[in-house]
Amino acid sequence: MPSFSFEESLAQAYLEILQADSLQDAFGDACKLSGLFLSSLPSDFGQASHRVMIVGMEPKKWRDGTCPFRRLEAPTLKAVREAMNVHREFLAERPGPHRFLQFFNQTKRQLETGLKGKEVALVWANLFCVSEAAGTPTRSAHFHRIQSVSAKLLKAQIDLVDPDAIIFTTGWRYDRYLRDCFPARQDSKALEPKRLWRFRHGQTLCLRTSHPRYAAHNAWRAKALELVLDHLRAGTMPPQGQVR
Repeated sequence: MPSFSFEESLAQAYLEILQADSLQDAFGDACKLSGLFLSSLPSDFGQASHRVMIVGMEPKKWRDGTCPFRRLEAPTLKAVREAMNVHREFLAERPGPHRFLQFFNQTKRQLETGLKGKEVALVWANLFCVSEAAGTPTRSAHFHRIQSVSAKLLKAQIDLVDPDAIIFTTGWRYDRYLRDCFPARQDSKALEPKRLWRFRHGQTLCLRTSHPRYAAHNAWRAKALELVLDHLRAGTMPPQGQVR
């Protein structure tokens, strides 16, 4: 199944969510929210031996002046595809001082090295699809709507990607929102309180660690990556019917 078909399926899923449960009320209320963050898929997604997601917190400033959703335009497939293309182009740029992108690129290299050159599709997502005033949206008057729409968008992506593992770089202060997003999680265990939390979402190994901007926690992000590599090397097969 070509990556294009996966991408189109994801775009359609995004559109259905945004048509049914938009953020127009939040965007229209003396808006301090960023533009809407919609993740794309890497070009090698359909051919990859392994799929891993890295989930950040929120997008900070993101298309603040150009996002059609923020301008209260009705959701369209064209607007969704455009948003996904912005995400793809952003990932293709040099990371510069951007700590998250540095970590993302480093993780892809280490996964491919650790798996002896096997192709790894690494996907970047965020727990929340917008920020407020370039910071957390949790203090927004519209947070419950933001949380609900964000969870639906993220779960749609997880359902399609069917990742072997997810690394959440959201820090312990967002743990309650992760619990809200994944109420059916299993095998939950704090490997190191506030620093490294493990659980499973279906067959997917999930690890929550700190955001890459916290250099003091480099060792815990390294540990999370080590656990992901161990999981992938174990060679667990994808469920029947899932194209790999």
